[in-house]
Amino acid sequence: MIKKMNEQKRETYLKLQNLEMIMKQMQQRQTASDTLVSNLQAQVHQRIPFQPYSNPKDSVNAITLRSGKELKEPKWSREVKSEKEIEAKESGN
Repeated sequence: MIKKMNEQKRETYLKLQNLEMIMKQMQQRQTASDTLVSNLQAQVHQRIPFQPYSNPKDSVNAITLRSGKELKEPKWSREVKSEKEIEAKESGN
């Protein structure tokens, strides 16, 4: 009797976990749908979208030029470094 109750308890727990997972997925889909609707409405009314589109290439670390040359860091990053180096040299003198 106790064994059967424990088994039912375990099954109920697993079903509850499954339902929680499904609810989370539904919430994520609803959020994505809301964002799409908002962006479509903005396009229809020619306004800036409420939420910007996420960058699918967010983790890109290098740029390859048509010539085949590969840049490891953005140009602006190199410029900022050189400005910092200049400022450090000037303040050191």
